[in-house]
Amino acid sequence: ADIKQGIHEAEKEIRDYGFHVDMRVLNTLEEQEQIGILHGFMDSGTDAVALFSIDSDIIRHKVNEIVRGGTPVVTYNSDIHDSDRMCFVGQDHFRGGMVAGDLMAKILGGAGDVLIITSLMELSCHRERIAGFKSGLAEYGEDIRVAGVAENQDMKELAFAQTMLHIQEYPGIKGIYVTGGGIIGVGEALKTIGREKEIKVVCHDLVDSTRELIQEGIVDFTIGQDPYYQGYQSIKILFERLMKGKNPDSECIRTRIDIRCKSNL
Repeated sequence: ADIKQGIHEAEKEIRDYGFHVDMRVLNTLEEQEQIGILHGFMDSGTDAVALFSIDSDIIRHKVNEIVRGGTPVVTYNSDIHDSDRMCFVGQDHFRGGMVAGDLMAKILGGAGDVLIITSLMELSCHRERIAGFKSGLAEYGEDIRVAGVAENQDMKELAFAQTMLHIQEYPGIKGIYVTGGGIIGVGEALKTIGREKEIKVVCHDLVDSTRELIQEGIVDFTIGQDPYYQGYQSIKILFERLMKGKNPDSECIRTRIDIRCKSNL
């Protein structure tokens, strides 16, 4: 919702110059759906594309094809590496994952098994967060370990099922790290088994469900990434390119790492 708000605000500012934003929201995290949307944009004569990108060869090939045809592409939130996109707007996800690992290790006293629930490994942002998280844990030695990594496609139902399954398999789990959406499913699972005050939880993004779980004491920390700025800045960068022929100053426009807990909501 915050990303959409940023996009809409940028559109208001560029509307008088004859620009219009056509927004499409993915229903799944399947590359074929994203390819279909990109085909639709090109068929309709779209002049520039801001893309929350799946990092796969087929999407990379399509992005490069679009850019070679003269249409600039900006990625936001999740990048597509080794592509011809103009720039990426978003957090340093490896660094965000390191912060999560540091926080988790501290609240577990440097020891214990941790479950990672991630959206989709084909999204670069989640791969980078996991790598950063493991790096953050490693700073505290071998007594704190990752017991498993499970995908949930940002769906609360899958997050619930994966939490229940892995805690049953690894009853000694002390912490859960959620790299993407579906945090409400984790909270429901922990309440179902009565371990919501015992198992520590670190996640990303300050959405309404996360805010409620922090207030309940189920989520300990969440890491924000300024989603409003991601949406707003992606559109303004493309506007500057189309209107003035101007490229961004950097290939990566970084957003802040914002740590939130109960006391600073």
